[in-house]
Amino acid sequence: RVVTAAYLKADADRFVHFLDGDYFDIGTFCSREVEPMNKECGMVQVLALAEAMGVDVTIEYLDGREFHKNGGLARHEFGPRSMGQEDAGTSITLLYRPGHYDILY
Repeated sequence: RVVTAAYLKADADRFVHFLDGDYFDIGTFCSREVEPMNKECGMVQVLALAEAMGVDVTIEYLDGREFHKNGGLARHEFGPRSMGQEDAGTSITLLYRPGHYDILY
């Protein structure tokens, strides 16, 4: 949580555009959504942590979205590889079920 919040705050002008709801600044978002325990992690937190740690993160969604016969589950990729940079070497795949992430491999 500390690494994620620090990374978000260090590039606040970039990440402020990802905020929704009642948040208009990164500091408030971090103090209410990132730093406290028992808060769900959203896309902006995953993006920031993946970039801060230099790892590639793939999230497979098992949340009621349509299963694609040729492509499988809906997915999002974060980290160096998703930004067109050289492969980070470390890759993590998470399975998202509403309210919960599981590490697959």
